[in-house]
Amino acid sequence: GCWSSVSEAMAANLQAKEKLQELRIIFDGGSRKDNEMMLQGFQPHANLKKLRIWGYRGERLPSWLNGQGYLPNVKEIRISGTEVHRYLGSLGRLPSLKVLDMETVPEREIIEKTATVGPSNESMKADATADEANPNRGPETNADTPAAPLFPSLERLRLTTSLFDVDGRWRSNSRGECFRLGAHESANAFPRLKQLRFDFLEWEVVPKEFQQVPSLESLLFFGCRQLKEIPDCIDSLKSLQELAIYSSPKLTLLPKQIANLANLKYFAVVGCPNLVE
Repeated sequence: GCWSSVSEAMAANLQAKEKLQELRIIFDGGSRKDNEMMLQGFQPHANLKKLRIWGYRGERLPSWLNGQGYLPNVKEIRISGTEVHRYLGSLGRLPSLKVLDMETVPEREIIEKTATVGPSNESMKADATADEANPNRGPETNADTPAAPLFPSLERLRLTTSLFDVDGRWRSNSRGECFRLGAHESANAFPRLKQLRFDFLEWEVVPKEFQQVPSLESLLFFGCRQLKEIPDCIDSLKSLQELAIYSSPKLTLLPKQIANLANLKYFAVVGCPNLVE
């Protein structure tokens, strides 16, 4: 169907459709606030298994998707939008999530952040302040209680930045969007992750939260043109079977620790002209 207002989205009453297994939502323009309110109105039933959201311009996710236990059965999420790189930590508490595909689609111009919807003006201001400090923060945890691992069931993760901006124009430069977890979260994340894929990201180095994932079997880089190095600790990936790096022209050296990957079956480096043998 096609909905053009929050009231229409709520009238769809997806929350009552207990047999709904897959939900696809495509946004076509609209302000950040309108997108956020629309997505809130599309709250599905807790039985949902697959969720796909395209073209989302909201600055944050709705309450039903923030990992607070509402979607205990969702196994696959694919989401694209202008602020997607901010959401990674927010999805870490979904207990059954196995496949996560996130794509940031940059704005044509950097626009000023706008206020987002919330239960009250005061709580909204407080959340905005906290998000400025750590935009990817996950749910609050008690400092005296060991935190449960983030992404406890995740097996496949793909993070990408679109080659086109939100208006469909080829982007000539990057805003440097970065998918990150908070420092206190990254030490206890991805216990079952098998495949990790980075497409067209602007990292010079791989962030620490993705460097030590013992269960990882496949590590792929596609078009990461700013990438300068692969971490020396790559030999900590004892289960790694596949390592591929495509089109990273600034990559000059590969760590000698790659030789210690006893289970490596496939190794490819293509389109890295400055790599020193």
